[in-house]
Amino acid sequence: MDSLAEHEVLAFLNRLGAMYPKPAALYLLGGGALCLLGSPRRTLDIDCTVNDLTEQTQDFVRTMETLATEMRLELEVIPIWEYDVNPADFRQYMNEVRRLFSQEGNDLSHSSAKR
Repeated sequence: MDSLAEHEVLAFLNRLGAMYPKPAALYLLGGGALCLLGSPRRTLDIDCTVNDLTEQTQDFVRTMETLATEMRLELEVIPIWEYDVNPADFRQYMNEVRRLFSQEGNDLSHSSAKR
């Protein structure tokens, strides 16, 4: 597996949206999220979390895993309770990430992924 750039992470998300048309919450973490925020660094995988383990969410995770295998991407789904950032604190976390990146002279305002 090669490393991934922003356009490859977006391709995964766009294809996922086409494959799974039901409402679902997906929180990108790590390098994949930073790619979408404008980081010039590539990432080795797509790390994400979901906020519950309902049957619908498990179906969503299976769809993500199927797509990742098809696209030959490394996907790691981390249960939200094992991740350090509580969803209630996510906005504050993202503001801090933006602040840190803006100190490095990166423009994060242009990067977003919409489903």
